[in-house]
Amino acid sequence: MQASRFFWLMTGITLVLLFFLITSGCVENSGLDSEWDEVRASKESHRSSLNNYLLVYTIGIDLWNIELDSDTPNTRILRTQIMREETFLMDVAGKHLLLSSDVTLFSEAANSLDGRDGEAATAIAWDLRLYDQEMWNAQNAFIGRLSSLTRYIEEVEAGRGESREAIAYLESGNTLSQDAASAISRADAAFARAEAHHT
Repeated sequence: MQASRFFWLMTGITLVLLFFLITSGCVENSGLDSEWDEVRASKESHRSSLNNYLLVYTIGIDLWNIELDSDTPNTRILRTQIMREETFLMDVAGKHLLLSSDVTLFSEAANSLDGRDGEAATAIAWDLRLYDQEMWNAQNAFIGRLSSLTRYIEEVEAGRGESREAIAYLESGNTLSQDAASAISRADAAFARAEAHHT
C-alpha cells in the first residue's frame, strides 16, 4: 500500500516540471504594441509566481513521499506543507487577476480594429484568452489537489489512513497534478501561437 501511495504522488511531478520555462519569441508591431506589452509583462509576472509555486510543490512531493513511506505519516508536517503551498498559490491567484485584466483590455482593443489588422488582432486575442483560461484551470487543479490531500490527512488522523477512501484522495491529488500540467502545456501552446501572430 505504501508503494502504491508513493507511485501516485510521484507520477505527476515530472509532467508539471516540464513547464518551468517561459515561452519566448520576437514581437514586432501589430498596431497593439502597448496593449501587448502590458499582457506580456503581466504574463511574465504570473509565470514567475507560478514557477515559485512549482518549486515549493516539488519540495512538498519529497516531504510527502518521506511521510508516506513511514508507518505513521506525520500529519503536522503534511499540513504545514499544504499551508505553505496555499500561501504561494494566493500570490499566483493575485498575479492571475492582473493577467486576466490585461488580456481583457487587449481583446477590447482588438475588437476596435477593422480589416486585416482586426482579423489578426482577434486571432491573437483568442489565443490570449485561451492562455488565460488554461492558467485558470491549472490554478484550480492545484487548489483541488490540496483539498484532496487535506481530506487524506483527515482520514489518517481518524485512523483510516489505509482505507480505500484515503487512497482515493491520494489518487485524486495525483490526477489533479496531471490536469494542471496539461493545462499549463495548453496555455504555453496558446501563447506561442499569439506571439507567432503578433508580427
